[in-house]
Order: sequence, then C-alpha cells, then structure tokens
Amino acid sequence: MNIFVPSAKLVVLKELPFSDYAFPRWQSYASIALVALLSAISATLAPQMHGLPLMSFWVLLGSNFLSTWVLFLMAMFILRWWMKRGDRWDGEGDMFNLIAASWLVIDLIVYAASMLGAPGFIVMPLSIYTIWVAGNALSGAIPKASLGYSIVGVILAIIPGALIGAAVGIMLVKMGYLPMPAAPAG
Repeated sequence: MNIFVPSAKLVVLKELPFSDYAFPRWQSYASIALVALLSAISATLAPQMHGLPLMSFWVLLGSNFLSTWVLFLMAMFILRWWMKRGDRWDGEGDMFNLIAASWLVIDLIVYAASMLGAPGFIVMPLSIYTIWVAGNALSGAIPKASLGYSIVGVILAIIPGALIGAAVGIMLVKMGYLPMPAAPAG
C-alpha cells in the first residue's frame, strides 16, 4: 500500500477505515516534505505572476518546510484532542498517516492550479475543499464522528496556522520583504 491510493480516494470523498492508512510512515514524511516544496515553488512563482518582489527560493523553501511541519504537528495535536472528545475516538489508528494522506493529492491539485496561474475563483474553492476532504477522511475512519463535527475539528486545527501565517506576513511587510498592500481605489 502506498499513500497515493488512499489520498486519491479521499479527493473524491470516499470514506476509508483506518486500516487503509497502514502505509509506511516514511511516505507521510515524504508527502509533507513534498507539500512544503510545492508551497515554496508556488510562492516563488506567485510574485512573478503578480509583479511583487522576489524572495530567495532557499529562504522560501526553508520557511515553508518549517511552517508546514509546525502546522501539520499543530493540526495533529488539535485533531487528536478534538476527536477524543466525547469518546468519539479511542486513539486507535494512525491519525498521522490519515492527515498526511488527506493533505497530499488535494494539496498537489491546489498548488498545481496556483502554479499554472489559475485565477483565484478556481484556487480558493479548491483550497476550501481541502477542509471537506480532511473532514470526510476523519468521519470515514472514526464512525462516531459526524462529517460536521470532523469539519469543525479541521477548521479549529487551521485557525492557529492562519493566525501564525498572518503574523508572519505582517512581520515580512514590516521588515520590507513584502510590499505594503495597496489601498483600494475609490
């Protein structure tokens, strides 16, 4: 078994038991590293497409690799806690592999669309769809957790990452690495 099989099934919202995530852990590590790499490549291409100043690819790669791992581990911690609430999940099953698989193929699609210059009205719904994919993966593997409960858990897991991302963005603007957003015309 490899990580791509369950990950591809998750993109089409197939519910899978925990046994489908019994692939070697190194595949999860590699998939998280791949997501970080694609994030860095996407961030390198975005300024060129939008006329923003370029940052060093190596700085982007290092910061994206670190932030992807931090966000993944934070999501793991929050989702483990959330799913154990109310005895919905007994802690059995590989949550690490489940979350890595739920990220892989859908994130590849999102980053590919972004790197190919797809407009925001395509990339944004795909990005939101990742929440549904992860929630569906959780509710499929944990029968006592409804899809709605699982999606709320995924959203709760995303909030700290969004706040950290906003803080980093503000710091990059203040340090002069990113330009100040232009005021709307009007």
